[in-house]
Amino acid sequence: MMKFKKLAAIAMASLMVLAPSSAFAQETPEDAPKVIATAEDDDAAQEDAVEPELAVQLNGTDMTFDDAEPIIVNSRVYVPFRAVFEGLNAEVAYDADASKITVKKNDTEAAFVVGEKSIAITKDGESKTVETDVASFVQNGRTYVPVRFAEQALNCTVGWDAENRTVIIFDADEIKGAGQTYTIMNKYLAYAKEFSDKTYELTGTINLDVKNIDGSKDNNIKGVCTIDGIVDASNVNMDMVAKLDLAAIEKMLKADSSTTAENLAQLEALKNIDFKLIFNLDSGKYYIQSNLFSSLMGAADGTWYSIDMNEMISKAGAGFNFTDLAKMAKEADFETYVNAMSSEIPTDNKYSAAATISTYKLISGLFSDSAFKTVADGYQSTYTQDADGMATTISMKLTTADDKVTGYSMDMKMGYMGTEMMKMTVAQNGLKTTMNMTMGMDGLFDMTMTGDINYLETKNKPLSAPKAGDKVVSLNDMFTALP
Repeated sequence: MMKFKKLAAIAMASLMVLAPSSAFAQETPEDAPKVIATAEDDDAAQEDAVEPELAVQLNGTDMTFDDAEPIIVNSRVYVPFRAVFEGLNAEVAYDADASKITVKKNDTEAAFVVGEKSIAITKDGESKTVETDVASFVQNGRTYVPVRFAEQALNCTVGWDAENRTVIIFDADEIKGAGQTYTIMNKYLAYAKEFSDKTYELTGTINLDVKNIDGSKDNNIKGVCTIDGIVDASNVNMDMVAKLDLAAIEKMLKADSSTTAENLAQLEALKNIDFKLIFNLDSGKYYIQSNLFSSLMGAADGTWYSIDMNEMISKAGAGFNFTDLAKMAKEADFETYVNAMSSEIPTDNKYSAAATISTYKLISGLFSDSAFKTVADGYQSTYTQDADGMATTISMKLTTADDKVTGYSMDMKMGYMGTEMMKMTVAQNGLKTTMNMTMGMDGLFDMTMTGDINYLETKNKPLSAPKAGDKVVSLNDMFTALP
């Protein structure tokens, strides 16, 4: 049974690959109680519980401290001054005779005497003095400051993740790329608009080859997906038929005595799947129809399932809606679009903060003018992120003629601990889009996928919704009803 689940999962994943689809109240660190955990007096907990380690996340990355850890004193969180402020790319100087520490970053300078509560701050030639509620101190040769010092001295944002006992510190202006310009991406938007203002019929094919399943070179899945559709500035219609050759998987399962007739029937259902998609950017609604969904959900053939992106975004608490973003993507400049879809960086959850900061870094690191270099036939940018052994590199190439964008390509590589796991290239040149992807998981499978989509101008019009009388079931309602 376990083998069936794993093999069926690989087959299902292959199918999904073949069918592509074109805020916070917080407890502050100063108010954080010093928690001492104790063991429960029952048979299930005999060992003394250990107090979770206090951590600091700086600009989206967890800090490591060599010789001085953050501490809590009288319900106040203190951090090692030099480590944190140098981590914020500030210059730190110490006057031993006066016990005075000075920190400089960009146009801001802050100075204080260890043991006193006053901070002298000079910014743009203007000076002021602010008071901290508690003073700094020296312990084991290291200066500690209250964590709010970063906010008062350098105008950083400071938050507290109570569940994970993590202080969150970031420089919002630096993270969001304050001062960055996006004139090169505006050239790309002009190209995209020129393309999207017309209506096109599209045809394409995606080929899939999955090898070395369960480490055996004799077991593989082959598949092909044919795509037909029509697109304009507001609508995407696609009909996709995916066929998988699962003969090798079927042979493996039949040789396994634990495989049931139901298992084989489920595998049979994955061999031929059709998807129909209608997506309207103006309303923000997806409509999906598939014989696979009908068999899984027990609905009548021909049933459409809808997803309202505006409703989903609203329930997520975002300060924008999909329809406005789609309109802006067609009409506004890139910087306005980015600012509109940007959200505040969470200050009460380290994981949400890290994810949001990572997105901002990607935007400025890949799309800003400073990220691009001029090459012989256009512009190119490359952004690399490496965290916890997982490295991701994304490159974007804009091909130009007379300084107008005529095409683009996007390359992405992902690897873990030095081993490449995935590589993908997507490119558009004229009225043709191509895609190549390789992916591997050691001991499980190696996958290769290639595809192309060709566009041809047409006077036909795409649908913006299913036809009158068609049955439509809201997936939003189904998700809301889930316990």
